[in-house]
Amino acid sequence: MVYKLLLALVLCFGSAVYAQNKKGFEKPDYKNIERITKDKSSPSYYPKLMKRYEANDVTLTADDHRLLYYGFFFQPGYRPSGSSSKYNDSLKAIFKKQDITDADRRNAIRYTLDDLKTSPFSLKDIYRLYNLYELFKDEKNTAIYLYKLEKLAQAISSTGDAMTDTTGLHILSIEDEYTVISLLGYEFSGSQSRTPNGCEYLLLRKNEDGIEGLYFDVKQILAMSKK
Repeated sequence: MVYKLLLALVLCFGSAVYAQNKKGFEKPDYKNIERITKDKSSPSYYPKLMKRYEANDVTLTADDHRLLYYGFFFQPGYRPSGSSSKYNDSLKAIFKKQDITDADRRNAIRYTLDDLKTSPFSLKDIYRLYNLYELFKDEKNTAIYLYKLEKLAQAISSTGDAMTDTTGLHILSIEDEYTVISLLGYEFSGSQSRTPNGCEYLLLRKNEDGIEGLYFDVKQILAMSKK
């Protein structure tokens, strides 16, 4: 619960923070992101950035994290739907159990780490690892995945406030829509629609913030789906 509140602050949800930050939103320039991350002479060449990210380099800047997250659109193996672990059934079975053992949790860590090899920015996987390592009181790995989640949340929140179809959050996959909703402590109602401006509007169950729904910009996801 404490972490959900922290992420909510990072994503600027809640109140007047919206009005203060709206002018600071910056929609991703996908053509420029693709150009920069494919330039082998650039320090932002994607394999170089990825090597640093995988080494848990804390000197990566906010711009670096934006390039990593949104640049993954143009990498081999990108999936619009999000992560697709071969261990999905095993993970579901673990978390359906009434009594989850430490052995189960270690297996869940192993399965999730395997999934991150192909979906390195899956918010769902990163959040799961943060929780599991915290349960094991593994301070080093807890800090690593908390840091990654915070930086990716900041990258996403820099693109909009999710309150209108012109300020929808830009996300890398459909899966990330539902993960953002969950991380913020909200529940998806099961109803969604497409807006004229290329956003998906997901209705929420009644919540104490009085937010009826959130907008996610999916134009780039749709463009990549056609390739």
